[in-house]
Amino acid sequence: MTNQDQEVGAANSKPDATPSDATPADAELPPVKVTAMQVVGVVLVGGVLGGATMSVFFLLVLLCAILVLFDASAAGMQRVPDRKGLLNMNPVSWGVVTALLFVLGWPLYLVARFKAGPQKGNIALLIGVVLTGTLVVGGVGLTLARRFLNKPVAATVQCKGGAKGLQCEVKQTTGTQNASVCWQVRLDCTNGKPALANGCADIAPDKPTAHFIPLAKIEGIGACGKAKAMHVKVVSVKPRE
Repeated sequence: MTNQDQEVGAANSKPDATPSDATPADAELPPVKVTAMQVVGVVLVGGVLGGATMSVFFLLVLLCAILVLFDASAAGMQRVPDRKGLLNMNPVSWGVVTALLFVLGWPLYLVARFKAGPQKGNIALLIGVVLTGTLVVGGVGLTLARRFLNKPVAATVQCKGGAKGLQCEVKQTTGTQNASVCWQVRLDCTNGKPALANGCADIAPDKPTAHFIPLAKIEGIGACGKAKAMHVKVVSVKPRE
């Protein structure tokens, strides 16, 4: 066999298929580095959602979104072009969705994360995502439960006249929260013109609260003469923390 025949034989032995540059859909992707701009982007998105509010819930949601960004990056959760569905997102998208729509983004991320394998990435970051999200869900649940289960706060006010003014007793009738109560007292005078007084007091559900309104605080009491009747009207009852 000549050298020319050997070269032709070697050429014919090469495989016809060429390697593809496409990444298999089930390939395990390596961790990626989180940049400062990505973190700032997630924080800004969370800031748009929370506005000027710096409540505990807002801060926890923002912290959870940042942990999601780092955890998804450590676990190599990149978007695969050949895949479809809500679970196919990159770390930045997961962080943004968690910050903007926590109720949907957080549970979907946990599904995608455990589907990818909880052993991947940094287990401490995953625990942080679970804990912060659980605190948000628990806090919101307790707040809603208190609003729906607690009865509206209501109160009654009774006043008696004296030589120095009006002695009023404020009593909370329903509700378990402390409250602020405001009321108005109207005295029907013999001259036909009413005398008016206003009072406000902080009350608690466990005991009545006494409040004194001096004569100087009663409008029109000087020309009232003798009061024929007294009417007490509760103006507002507002719960307070």
